[in-house]
Amino acid sequence: MQRTVDLPVGPHPGWELEEAEQDPEVQLHSVPDSLVLLQSLRQSRNKWLSSAFPKFSAKARGGRPAEVVPPPHTIKAHGRFDVIIGPHTLANTAFYEVHYIPQSPAGSAAGTPAPIQGASAMPHVPSSSNAAPQASTSVGAQSTASQVLSSLGVDTFVTPSLIAQVNAASLSNPTMSRLLQRAASGLASADELKTLGLLIQSLSTLQKADINTAAQIASAASQATAAPAPPPREFDLVIEFQERPSDKWIFPRGLVVCEREGSEDPRWRTSNVLISTSLPFPSTAVGSNPSDVPPEVVTFKLLRVSPTLWDTLLAWSGGELKMKENSKRLKEIMQKTSRAYLQYQLPDGPILSQLQTAVTQHATKPIMPANADKVRSKRKAPQRKTTVTTTDAAAASGETPQKRRQTAKSKSATHPPRIACHLCDRTDVPLMMGGRYCRECIDSGKAVAAVPQVPSRLAGEPTATAGGLKPSPSHAAQPSTETSTRPLTHPLPAHSSPHVSTHPAFIPYPPVPPPEGPPGR
Repeated sequence: MQRTVDLPVGPHPGWELEEAEQDPEVQLHSVPDSLVLLQSLRQSRNKWLSSAFPKFSAKARGGRPAEVVPPPHTIKAHGRFDVIIGPHTLANTAFYEVHYIPQSPAGSAAGTPAPIQGASAMPHVPSSSNAAPQASTSVGAQSTASQVLSSLGVDTFVTPSLIAQVNAASLSNPTMSRLLQRAASGLASADELKTLGLLIQSLSTLQKADINTAAQIASAASQATAAPAPPPREFDLVIEFQERPSDKWIFPRGLVVCEREGSEDPRWRTSNVLISTSLPFPSTAVGSNPSDVPPEVVTFKLLRVSPTLWDTLLAWSGGELKMKENSKRLKEIMQKTSRAYLQYQLPDGPILSQLQTAVTQHATKPIMPANADKVRSKRKAPQRKTTVTTTDAAAASGETPQKRRQTAKSKSATHPPRIACHLCDRTDVPLMMGGRYCRECIDSGKAVAAVPQVPSRLAGEPTATAGGLKPSPSHAAQPSTETSTRPLTHPLPAHSSPHVSTHPAFIPYPPVPPPEGPPGR
């Protein structure tokens, strides 16, 4: 809730400067520092949104009932339009057309009429099981009817047949039902009690007649006192502000003049509309007597009004003749109204203190930093010097060496290994033998020469016995068929066996040299 401050006004613009010249000790603050303009705009906008119009409906909040409940009605939406009121722009204001449903009389609106207390259907012979309840009911009915008749000043004996006739007549005659309800609750007037007494007397004299005949007599007798139906209520123009979607407000009828501004837009068939009226409205005037508040003329500007809403505004304002009369009266009000001007510059005092307290102080720091648009450079990791601990000197002196934290050395960037032949250094050929050599180097024997050779086992060395390992057939020395076609390009070792395979991709098992020294060691 915003705090309202009474702002000083004067007869003409700049009147505070003239008073400051007469008193040189008064120092006026600037317009922005005085905060009068800001506070006046806030207060006027809040008044338009909360109290300028009479409230039509409000939503219930916090489990409490609604503040205002509208009567039964039908509502038609015309869309949302921008409304300009002086310096304020109320965007997306919704306009509705509300038609009220005519209410039926009180007796018929109540639904089924309530019979006389204790009254029931036609009496019948009670049985032994329910004789007592019906007896008490008939006694209560007779006492209630007796009280009603005694209050009417009618000396008539209440019988069950009379109660049945009264109930039947109330079912077909809503006027009699309403009179019975008001008489039972003590709210009936003298004329209504007199009418009810005449009806009951007519029923008592016609106990043997038909019930329909009695109802016709009762309706004919009550037509003289029946109130005429109220005239239908005119429709209202209801608005809803975007800033307060939970409340709807009535735009009251009064001295209203509607006129179009400029030409119609040919594409959308819309035009701007000016609505001139007088404030305050009768139901929203502040004070004990609305006539104490002088009327003022205000103009609402609606942007891009549709043809449908324009037709509704013409019907709502009363037509061309009515608007001509209202225009003359609005001109008379404008001539009588004297304009007031705010004091935009204030000296030091209580009013300036109130304005400074009412205005919320916001942070002046910008949301976006000054260097937000610059590209931020990556920060390099600081290079730390490695520390060396001298433990020998500390051990020699007998002192406990202090443990120093050794900084981890920055790992050097490891590059992926280069995939190429280890002999010819070619990179565009497939590699074999564990990804080391290409096919050409293997076929030419360069790869075998580059592989280190292990001495082979001697031919005369004993092999493993039955208890040991036997050579696998796959590793047995077999004569190669490629020996004659692909001769070796390097000489075999002197101790190698002549039966070793000479396939370039085959690495033979070298013979184990004889042990040195005496046997048994």
